[in-house]
Amino acid sequence: MEKVWLKSYPPGVPQEVDINAFSSVTDVFEQAIEKFGDKPCFSNLGATLTYSEMDRYTDQLASYLQNPKPDRNICNAAGRLHRRQHQSPVHTARTRAPVI
Repeated sequence: MEKVWLKSYPPGVPQEVDINAFSSVTDVFEQAIEKFGDKPCFSNLGATLTYSEMDRYTDQLASYLQNPKPDRNICNAAGRLHRRQHQSPVHTARTRAPVI
């Protein structure tokens, strides 16, 4: 099978991924933080977060979800979206939350 998409890869982008380079999704994210800390990680609706900011926010979210206040309900509402498709891997990795 010819992998026609490889022709569009910029120079320096490997054609194959070393699946042994990372031990987990969390490891991928943590190495990206070290390498790209001040570079944009996500942009949406005019707002941009760097990898360092995502690191801080995911730590805060994970801490909150692991130690919720007794009088608060926690819900991950995805509306009509299929949860497995739209669940953030960073959220899942940092909180160790099940993807349902």
